Amino acid sequence: MSWLDKFKNTLGNRQNPQKGLLDLIEVSGDNSFFAEHEAIRDMLREWIVWKDELTSNIYQPKLDSFRSFCSMNAADRDTQARYVACLVNWLLALDLQATAFQKKSSDPYNLHIQAGWAGIWGPRRLLAEALNKLMLRKLPLSSETVQAMLQWWDEIQGVNFAAVHHFPLAALISTIEVHAGSEKPTDNLKIPLEKLGAYLRSNAADNQM
Repeated sequence: MSWLDKFKNTLGNRQNPQKGLLDLIEVSGDNSFFAEHEAIRDMLREWIVWKDELTSNIYQPKLDSFRSFCSMNAADRDTQARYVACLVNWLLALDLQATAFQKKSSDPYNLHIQAGWAGIWGPRRLLAEALNKLMLRKLPLSSETVQAMLQWWDEIQGVNFAAVHHFPLAALISTIEVHAGSEKPTDNLKIPLEKLGAYLRSNAADNQM
């Protein structure tokens, strides 16, 4: 069973929301990305403290006030590419939680006023802001990261309107263009790329109507 299938099967079974947040992605100490995942957990730990002291909008975190992100932002490009790879996994996990929450809600268009939503969407907005900021630079992202981003897009498309609206689509397209110029897409990328292309064509047609 993949980590994604395992995560889907355990949605809604977590009793401690803070522990659940920090343990969305389980990484062993011998994992080559352990340090990057720990940095993301540090940012989420800061968010837990920050939200309790909050006097403004919980969905508009100021990245510069998070020491963990400042360290990420100061890293070299190779390290930032590793952060992006890990952030994609965390964001997909949070979006799966958001999708499950949305499906159970009796008012899916007003999730922001419902108990429990802020505990999902607040961290999701924080990590998405971090991802967007890092991807302003031209990073040496691997084909595996591109595949993970496409999988993320494919999981939320058509089922999670909030996640689609806040998805870093422009950054994904730019990354695909870079990879397209240097290597042919692998077989496991072809179908997600075709789906993304169909979505873009459909939206372009709608905007011209």
